[in-house]
Amino acid sequence: MGPGGAVRREVEAIRRRLRSAERRTPEGLRRTARGAARGRGFRHGLRVARALWAGGGRGERTLAVLYLSRFHRAFRASHWGEFKAWVAESPGDEQADLVATLLLGRLVLRDRAWCRVLRHWARSGSVRERRAAAMALLPRTRRMGDAEAALALCEGLMRDRSPSVREAVAALLREARSADPSLAGPFLARWRRSVDRSTALDRRRPPAADRGTSSAPTCGPAGGRGASRAGAGGRPGRGRRTRRPSPGGTTAG
Repeated sequence: MGPGGAVRREVEAIRRRLRSAERRTPEGLRRTARGAARGRGFRHGLRVARALWAGGGRGERTLAVLYLSRFHRAFRASHWGEFKAWVAESPGDEQADLVATLLLGRLVLRDRAWCRVLRHWARSGSVRERRAAAMALLPRTRRMGDAEAALALCEGLMRDRSPSVREAVAALLREARSADPSLAGPFLARWRRSVDRSTALDRRRPPAADRGTSSAPTCGPAGGRGASRAGAGGRPGRGRRTRRPSPGGTTAG
């Protein structure tokens, strides 16, 4: 049997597993991806992931990303364009965040040069692309403590009017402050009074990929009580509410 036949057989087997309600849960999808990828090579895995993504179903596409992420060590710069296309083709933010953190984020984690590309995305006319720029930088900020790269990206997004983008920026700022408070503190102080209150996103729920859900198994929540209060007219790192909110607010949560 040729490679094409082997891929078709595996894709059909995976689809049969997806018919089970248990397999459609976040943990079920992770287990299915882990089991299906075991013992497979990257070329085969990429073909399977592409076939699952082409199926168009929400479960299939989510599984395609989780499955392909198992081969992240084999990712190359040439895959960036395809992963970017998957972000654009995602039906909603949750799935786009999954692609950004688990696929694009792996390349950014490995090579800081991709941060320049993400800063270019931050100037895009596409809301989806601007949000993906912040989400793709989350793994590097969390794992490598690269607050400098995170703040450089956020600089161009602090006045963004899209709630979707502001939500992702707030998540990235939380990671930057956790990674390097001495660097993030002055940045947040500088923006505190000049950013409109509508960008004070600390009270919003963080993106799914930042909550440690199925969107990004490698990215759990960050920040404590003080972090959650830092943008609502108070000071970074304090949990006390102010009696009268200030005209501006930070965007860290």
